[in-house]
Amino acid sequence: MVRAASPLALVDDLVILQGDDRPLIWTLADANGEPVNLAGYTAAAQVRGRANSTTVLHEWSTTDGSAVLSESSVTLKVDDSESWTWHYGVYDLHLTDPLGTTQVIARGTVTVTPAVTR
Repeated sequence: MVRAASPLALVDDLVILQGDDRPLIWTLADANGEPVNLAGYTAAAQVRGRANSTTVLHEWSTTDGSAVLSESSVTLKVDDSESWTWHYGVYDLHLTDPLGTTQVIARGTVTVTPAVTR
């Protein structure tokens, strides 16, 4: 199991600089502080304007390669942010183990700061 800062998902508000390709990375540890082996896990995350919205503004998934798991880290790529037309939303990040158990490991707001240099 992944250890969060509390029994609930880590509240991690994100600020993404539009056009900056540096990914978002979470490094995970178990209850003893040891790195979590993510072999066989999958990850998915979505951004919506508000939690109950039916419109998905952006999504990441290990299925399409926009989310990447390596050793004990979850990485979400933002190298397509220059095309995003939205600037604010909420997200959560789900991690599913090989047995199909899903945990929400992070959640919060997403603010996309518009690029100045084009």
